[in-house]
Amino acid sequence: MGALMTLSFQINAFMYGTKGLKILRFLAFAGIVASSVGALLAYSLHYYMMIAQYGFFMAAMAFSPYLFFGILTAIYQLIRGKKDRAAVAFAIGSLPSIVTTEFGITASLFFLMAYIIYQMEKKHRQHVVNVVAMFSKEYSPLYSHRLANKTKYKQYQAAYRLLDLIEVEDFELVKQVDTRYKDYRTNLPERTLTRTFKIKGIFGTTTVTDELYIAPQRKRWFPQRSVK
Repeated sequence: MGALMTLSFQINAFMYGTKGLKILRFLAFAGIVASSVGALLAYSLHYYMMIAQYGFFMAAMAFSPYLFFGILTAIYQLIRGKKDRAAVAFAIGSLPSIVTTEFGITASLFFLMAYIIYQMEKKHRQHVVNVVAMFSKEYSPLYSHRLANKTKYKQYQAAYRLLDLIEVEDFELVKQVDTRYKDYRTNLPERTLTRTFKIKGIFGTTTVTDELYIAPQRKRWFPQRSVK
């Protein structure tokens, strides 16, 4: 049991430490590049097979408009900063033709693999940044209130255990957007903080949103009042 606990601690220390985040980011990037190259090769063979089966004119007139529309929509979503929507738009544009050959299905599987790798790394990095943003003394706007509730909620206890494994000094706040609005379900004013962090040694930034509640929210229909 002691060995398992030690192993669990070492794994968590790697997963939530800055060095581990760097390695995971690099491995995810390598996996995305490799999957994307495989997808492009398979997609090229897919179009070659389509031309061989249906002829160039049929392939161009029947399937290219969908792909062209998908590419344009994906570029538009990228300009807006919606990376997830860009991937979905491109996938929808490619869908009408990829099921016609085995190479098209292979290409779709490679694209799906790249998307899953991207999402897994992104969600983990956002979780780490969220812990820093919500519970660290340096960045949490409700630090004292959440710390006072540490013993009441298992979610907060787990978050503070993870916080001990994170090098908070490697995180830098680069942007903050304070949004105030009225929740018409409860007829109460609400406030959220959307903040962007830069992690030392990791390319890019990570954005998280804090709804400023002082306790974990299980039901969105009956939210506990937050401290403003």
